[in-house]
Amino acid sequence: MSIVGGGWGVSTVIAALQVGENGKIVVYEGANDWASRAQETVEMNNPPAEINICHGIVGNSANLRGEAAGANQIGPEDIPLSDVLVLDCEERELKIIGDLGDTPSYYYREVS
Repeated sequence: MSIVGGGWGVSTVIAALQVGENGKIVVYEGANDWASRAQETVEMNNPPAEINICHGIVGNSANLRGEAAGANQIGPEDIPLSDVLVLDCEERELKIIGDLGDTPSYYYREVS
C-alpha cells in the first residue's frame, strides 16, 4: 500500500491494522513537520505492518502545508505499484492519478 500525504499518520496506522504483520506501507509526506508527526503517530501506536515514511513530494509542491526543506522530489510514475493507493495531497490527487505509471487495483482520494 502507498499513501501520498501522510498528515498526522492516522490513516497510516489504520491502514497498517488492515494489512497486518505481513503488509508493507510506504507513506510520502512533503512537509517536514507533518512527516515527523506521522512518524510519531506510528511509533506511539506500534501497528503490525512494515511502514516506511518518506520525506518526499509526489508531483509538484503546490498547496503543500508546511516547509519542505530537504524533501525528495518523486514523480508519480516512480511510486511503486501496490494494491491500494491512498491520496490526501491537497487537490493534487487527480493530477497524480493521471501521471501514474501503473494503476493500483484500488485507490482512494480525498474529496474537497
